[in-house]
Amino acid sequence: MRLTTKIVLGIVISLFLLSFGAIIIISFIAVKENSNLNTPEISQENIIPVNIEPFQTIWIDQVPMQDERYMYLKGTIRLKPVINPDERNKLFLPEELLRFTNIISSNDTLIIRLKMDELYEKYVTSRVPNHLVYMIEGFNFFIHTNTVDVISDMIGIQVDVRNIKTDKIKIQANGAIAIDSCQTNLIAPCMRNSPNQFLLKNSQVKELNIDLDQIGNTWIIENCDIEVENLTGSNKHSVSLPKSEAKLMHWMPKNKDAQLTVTLYGDTARVEFP
Repeated sequence: MRLTTKIVLGIVISLFLLSFGAIIIISFIAVKENSNLNTPEISQENIIPVNIEPFQTIWIDQVPMQDERYMYLKGTIRLKPVINPDERNKLFLPEELLRFTNIISSNDTLIIRLKMDELYEKYVTSRVPNHLVYMIEGFNFFIHTNTVDVISDMIGIQVDVRNIKTDKIKIQANGAIAIDSCQTNLIAPCMRNSPNQFLLKNSQVKELNIDLDQIGNTWIIENCDIEVENLTGSNKHSVSLPKSEAKLMHWMPKNKDAQLTVTLYGDTARVEFP
């Protein structure tokens, strides 16, 4: 190997080692900064009701922050059947959280809009220079109703539906969706391109509508009785269909380029083409 080649190679290796070392140091500093941040939580001591009887849809939204900061809100929207008459058509949330919301009615929709800047000023007390992402816990909502039509624009807030018997379950969410032990004619989840998971289990469903452009491969079905599974999409998709997941599957492409690859599991299967 020529001397000049050795010198050039040595310089390249040295630069690589220096860059690698810098990355490790920066990562260590970032982890240390994050570990020093306390995660504040909304007080859950006093849970109060909001009447939702006149509305068909509950929409949990946010007022955008004024600068480049971002807050990751952690919590759950829980939908439960009405057991106590005093709970009928009520949404319960922490009283402390209610202080930081605007409640707006728009036709048949009730909008609960979180005031992000005020939440930041109140709860983010441990701040690091140039650190733009913070987390707050305790964003919990409890809805007692048999009508399930929920929209959530909050990435960290998951939607949990359990033990409800209703005509339809329509959920649009940026967080995870879990439906357990429900009986309904229609389930239509929309994940809004979220990487979170849609889970359906222990439920009886006549029609399940899945838009693969919005959910992709992040959905799981366990121990369900589904009459018809309607799939749609505009890209190339692949799904696995375990035995008895659905009695009938429909594929409805959005355009001529859409493709669906299906892997079938089970003893026998019947495929029909219209």
